[in-house]
Amino acid sequence: KLKELLKYYGNETKEQDAKKVQEIFEESGALEYANKMMENMFYKAKTDIARLQIDSTVKYILLGLITYLELREK
Repeated sequence: KLKELLKYYGNETKEQDAKKVQEIFEESGALEYANKMMENMFYKAKTDIARLQIDSTVKYILLGLITYLELREK
């Protein structure tokens, strides 16, 4: 799969090529792994922000940004 990915890397790709790359990421488990990593990072960011000794308005803005990033269409 790596050899197949490398033929697309750094080259202009067509929509068909992009779909093939997406398939490779899905089949290899890379997409699922990346999604789990994002979930962990969002959780850590939220808990770290919640512990900060900062103005509550700033805290809610930061938490809102994290929530937006978490829920946006990927």
